[in-house]
Amino acid sequence: EVFTNAENRLGELDELYEIAGYPVKRRYEMFAEHEEPVLLRNAALIRYINVMLAAGELERPLALLEDTYFHRQEGMNSLHDLYADACLLNGLAMSEKGDWVAAREFFGKADTYPENFMTGVASRDPKRSQIYYYIAQAEAALDHPELANDWYQKAIQNHKKDSGFDYFVALSYRAIGETQAMEAITLEMADLGNRLLNGAEGEDFFSKFGASKGSPHRRASRKLVLAVVDLVRSNRQAA
Repeated sequence: EVFTNAENRLGELDELYEIAGYPVKRRYEMFAEHEEPVLLRNAALIRYINVMLAAGELERPLALLEDTYFHRQEGMNSLHDLYADACLLNGLAMSEKGDWVAAREFFGKADTYPENFMTGVASRDPKRSQIYYYIAQAEAALDHPELANDWYQKAIQNHKKDSGFDYFVALSYRAIGETQAMEAITLEMADLGNRLLNGAEGEDFFSKFGASKGSPHRRASRKLVLAVVDLVRSNRQAA
């Protein structure tokens, strides 16, 4: 394959691959084979980092995010979400090894805004409910129950309905023993999932996932909402 303006073409090609459902491994190999031009353009690099994370590579994506200067431009709005995901995934990897000190450090980094991003701090970011939940989990594992409770409460207070992060609010309610509040959130999520399956929400809801998402992605998102309801209720088989 020969690319003109390679970094742009690779990003565009990967977007088509994603819509078509190409395996992450194939997309990763494409970027890796032409890595030099990709590293020169922020938009293509962000897609590469997303693919690296999906492929299970954790340390290098985070290093690239921390060491690259990202210009303020269109398409950079989700940059901090990507950074937070990279931090959280590294933290979860540490927690699986039983290293909760390192996990807590990574989870805390997820709520920071590196200067090289050239982006302002969001005043009310619903993703913080996810971040705070994982911080709370780490504090609980480190035998800091009061700190854990404080972070669960922060996750709850940050709740924004139908934001995509209701799951972590429900889990936080469950962690502090507020089962009625947890069930209220799961009922809201179940209602949303059913409305999505019936097409009641229309296209607007899915704009937050990106305008390019095709119908298979939309159907998967609908089913995902219902699956996480079962997970909150500890019904893993149904999920």
